[in-house]
Amino acid sequence: MVPYRTNFKNKLKLASTAPNIIMELNLLYNIRSIFDNQLQAKVNNFIIQINDQGILGKIMEIRLVDIQNKLLLPFNPLINFPFSNKDLIFMGQHLRNNFIINNLLLMKSYNFSIEFNKHNIGKNSTVLGRGRHIMEIVGTESFLKNIKILRMNNLYFLDQFLSPDNKTLLTWWNIKNKIFALSNNRNSNVVNTPNIYKKIQSLVTTNGKNYNVKEEYIDNNVVTNLGGYEFLPINIHINNIITSFNMFHFENIYGKIIEEKPFTYIFEHFKRISNTSEINLFIKVCNGCEYNIGQIEGKCIIESMKTEIYEVRYKRLIKWKGYKAYLLKEAQHNYMENIIRYDQFFKRNPLYYSSYDNYQLRFDENSLDIIEKYIDLSLDKQKLFDSRKILYDSNVKDFVCYTDGSIKDITKEYVLATFGTTFYNLSLQKILELISSYNNWISSTRAEIFALLITLLIAPSNSNLTVYTDSASVISNFEKFKFYNFTLVTRQIFKISNNNILWKIIMDIIKENNLSVNIFKVNAHTDDSLNNYVDNIVSLAHNDQNLGINLNYNNFYDLPWIPKWNGIVIEKSLRKLITLTTNTKNLERFCPMCEEDEEDFNHIWFCEERREDMDDLISGVQNWLLLEINKILDPINHITLEHIKNLNDIWKLEVSEDHITFIDLIKGFFPSSLINFFKQLLSTKSKVEILSYNFRNEILDKSMIFWKVRCNKLNEIDRSLGIDKNVKKQHFGKEQFIDKTRKSKNKKYFNLQSLQSHIYFGGNTIDYYNIVDYGSVS
Repeated sequence: MVPYRTNFKNKLKLASTAPNIIMELNLLYNIRSIFDNQLQAKVNNFIIQINDQGILGKIMEIRLVDIQNKLLLPFNPLINFPFSNKDLIFMGQHLRNNFIINNLLLMKSYNFSIEFNKHNIGKNSTVLGRGRHIMEIVGTESFLKNIKILRMNNLYFLDQFLSPDNKTLLTWWNIKNKIFALSNNRNSNVVNTPNIYKKIQSLVTTNGKNYNVKEEYIDNNVVTNLGGYEFLPINIHINNIITSFNMFHFENIYGKIIEEKPFTYIFEHFKRISNTSEINLFIKVCNGCEYNIGQIEGKCIIESMKTEIYEVRYKRLIKWKGYKAYLLKEAQHNYMENIIRYDQFFKRNPLYYSSYDNYQLRFDENSLDIIEKYIDLSLDKQKLFDSRKILYDSNVKDFVCYTDGSIKDITKEYVLATFGTTFYNLSLQKILELISSYNNWISSTRAEIFALLITLLIAPSNSNLTVYTDSASVISNFEKFKFYNFTLVTRQIFKISNNNILWKIIMDIIKENNLSVNIFKVNAHTDDSLNNYVDNIVSLAHNDQNLGINLNYNNFYDLPWIPKWNGIVIEKSLRKLITLTTNTKNLERFCPMCEEDEEDFNHIWFCEERREDMDDLISGVQNWLLLEINKILDPINHITLEHIKNLNDIWKLEVSEDHITFIDLIKGFFPSSLINFFKQLLSTKSKVEILSYNFRNEILDKSMIFWKVRCNKLNEIDRSLGIDKNVKKQHFGKEQFIDKTRKSKNKKYFNLQSLQSHIYFGGNTIDYYNIVDYGSVS
């Protein structure tokens, strides 16, 4: 960008030190930044690709699932992408250069997101699990640094590290032997505990070293499965250690099988010596207890049902022959007891069991009523149902409708947008009237489109509608879409200048309800009594605060991913909205001196941090002018500093529409009052011209010194952030070193409020700044 900017300034004969904002703000020279153009193209094309209904859309689905798997995300990356630009350094090279990831980060940096769509349940690729995601526990950096070991074991959630009741942290050996771990990574006793496990243990356990989970991490939701634990088959010939859950004493008992019967096992009982919370299980031969059914050769014998016997899984078995005891490494008693209790519960209550892989969601697009499908929770939602019923009960199939929309107090915070429709039969007998209001994307045309929307929404299926409106824009757009049989591809939808999603809903309603619609123009405020009537009731509705209709954007079958900006669904041509955001953002540059307000041309000289420097600059110019004039004049005619200061207006540090101020002198304007002052003092025209020329150069020289102080401060900030010439060369043309997420403390600029004002209250973005600025001057 540097050579481009240099050449641009050179061709316009601008100083090389002229602020770059003159090229980035389209309100001056209407020059569009190359970076902004690339942003528009990338985001627009990306949204079109993910919405594509053909092979391109399928390829994007596969690539999104691939990214989700590689980054262990619980949701489709389009729904929630928790990373930022600074996290790229911790990803592999193949992910750092990934097209989709970079587009998602680009959208995120400009506050763009994707609306969740119910039709995308199959595409959402939701990974089901309980509790918090691991990244929430350890942080993004640790998560990405250790993602390889987590991916090898398919570890997404904290509950995969815990017992089913979430009260016990499992050892790493027990975790990697769960069924969701990759098969080539299981059943190995040679296990090195990874750093990510140690960090999780330090964060979630009560003392950072034991296996008792902190209360804040215990999830009390209903347990529906065994969390990936796999029971080993009982093999009586191997003589392994087994366990059984005693329902009467509510605890696990251990032993070795010595006899098999048709429905039961008889086993030698071993007493547990170790503590319940220890990770190693220590058991010793029992010489007799309350559980036994008798003794064989001095052994304590217990009989249990086969369905209640489980083989104990352990890492290593150590025999203590002298004590007739066994040490089972990493056979956590609390974990086994928890698993067996829940397994017994699910055997008795199978309806409560749900495995990880059999949980499916389906959505039938035909099951939704059309009003439910397109209208969200609203004050007037029930009115729509009631009105439709009236029309169905009328047994009329041919309707004459008059629609109207009205806006009051546009650009004000109390703006009102109302609309309405009236239904008549062919004899022009009124059947019903319906009025309501809406929020966001305020414009008179949108109000008229809303009136058409509710007309079609409540009309009976297969009916014929003759609609009259005074909006030429509605008619022209409707006829254009009618030419395409109300079927547009994704790219065409996003090219609609305004209200594209609203028009999409209208087109879907016409097709789904098989409506025949013809729209005609009626001149506004004429003698057409029916049009005057609907116009009147819509205008009166401005006084009714109990109106409102909200759209539901979640049920489009052929538009699965709808873009949002700042949490608001974009109802405008995507490219135009992106242009609007970048143009608005280019109005906002942070001052390196105060680091609070946006840096524009005026703020450079008005910044409170440099008020004293600016007073010195003005004082220095005044003293220079006094000295230069007295050099030319005879001593007897010398003037004083008061004569110079009496030129009041030109020394004022303000912006004025009525007179030339010092800010205008910096810009290069020369007031006639100053020329007249020179003529009064100097005898010849040439002396006036020379003094005027030198005066102009003096202001430029002092302004340059003032500007260089600002530049030096910016260089200091760069150095403090480790940004040197080499770093700038690496990011040449990429503008990566700019912190796009930084927010101004000035509410006027916070989060592009001018654009939000345009959406919420209507009007143009630039009007927002004009209104605020003039208000502050007065």
